[in-house]
Amino acid sequence: MKGPLAIATSHPVGLRRLTYTSKDFTRTYPEVKLDIRFVDSEACYEMLSRGKIELDIITLPPDRQPTIYYSEKLWY
Repeated sequence: MKGPLAIATSHPVGLRRLTYTSKDFTRTYPEVKLDIRFVDSEACYEMLSRGKIELDIITLPPDRQPTIYYSEKLWY
C-alpha cells in the first residue's frame, strides 16, 4: 500500500490508542502518508460522511448511516 490516508479521531481516543498503533502502521507501510487530525467526535463523523477523510476513530457516532462501516470492537 502507498499514498495518503486521512484519519480523524477525538483527542482522548487518539492520544491513548493511536500513538502506538500509528507507529506500527508506519513501520509496516512506510509508503503510506498518514494525515491524522484531532477534532471532536462530531467533527470526525461529519468529515467521514462528507468524504474528507477515509477513517474516523470515535467512541459514539451521532447517528448511523448505511454507507459507513462501523466496528464495535476496535482495540479490545
